[in-house]
Amino acid sequence: MSAAYLLALAPLPVLAGPPISFDGWSASNGTIAAGCPSGFQCEIVGASNGFMQRNVTSVATGTSYVQTIVAGPNANGSPAAGLPFSDEGFVRGGGSASTGSDIPAPSLPSESVSGIADKQVIRLENTTSNATQSFEYLAVIQTGWAAEAGSPNVDIRQSISETSNVGQDFTAATIMQANNDADGNQTGVRLDYDTVFIQPITVEQGAGDDGDGNGGGSLQEAQAFALRQRSGDMLTSSGSATLPNGQGISWQAGDAVSTAWNGQAMSRLGECEVESQPVGRCMMVSGYQTLDNLSDNAESSRYFRFNATGPFTWWQDPFGPQPVMPPVRVSNNND
Repeated sequence: MSAAYLLALAPLPVLAGPPISFDGWSASNGTIAAGCPSGFQCEIVGASNGFMQRNVTSVATGTSYVQTIVAGPNANGSPAAGLPFSDEGFVRGGGSASTGSDIPAPSLPSESVSGIADKQVIRLENTTSNATQSFEYLAVIQTGWAAEAGSPNVDIRQSISETSNVGQDFTAATIMQANNDADGNQTGVRLDYDTVFIQPITVEQGAGDDGDGNGGGSLQEAQAFALRQRSGDMLTSSGSATLPNGQGISWQAGDAVSTAWNGQAMSRLGECEVESQPVGRCMMVSGYQTLDNLSDNAESSRYFRFNATGPFTWWQDPFGPQPVMPPVRVSNNND
């Protein structure tokens, strides 16, 4: 079931970090090696275990970049193969001067041009006798000279999860993208945040037996939450959205809008025990949704419902794919 609802760290599209693509290097016991692409001259200016810095110069234009790569002092492998930590960045120098040869003179790193291209990845996993925990973090920054049309200047993605040996699962995933203008001021934001928590209803929780001989173990509790926000140049068209109770919002391009959803299927075993009800009817199911235009002074729109988790309606434009309640066994009880 957890595999069916895994909030994995979503991969970024392949981006060519100027002047050459990210991840074109590998490490062996901390020694970093990077090829020099056709059309460039490369000169290492500093290196140690887990570190390399070099000048990368375009043969065609003479524009020079300082490329810095950092990994663990004993790193082995490549970023694509899952190194636990890596950071790769490019800083561009200024103009170039003629040398009288076919190759323009490289620009000086001190003549830096505003902007940076950087990619950082962190991957951690910890396994104990009780649980497996994982953490993944990916950040790509492309500002100033490194900005690419159609790609956010800042793209940060993070995922944390824990799976216990008794069937408890927790996952939280965040995607935050932003654009900045030439002065570094933020011009737009896209934010996605999701959490999911699932646990079995065990004998220790007083579940008794649901008829399968497992002491209620086939029943589960679950809670899911999703938050979406779009603003500025990440909200490119006008629109409107309405909840099932008729409450809703409208917006114009460039506004800031958000929606949130929470669904849960939680045990009410104490009440069932008093009322002598079967375990299969001991769940309280509910859902809650909100809509808000943060650019106006109106109150947010809200909708709450028992006996259904939702989402009750969704707006892929502008909020992206609809979140999903994890499939757990729930009650058909109407209260």
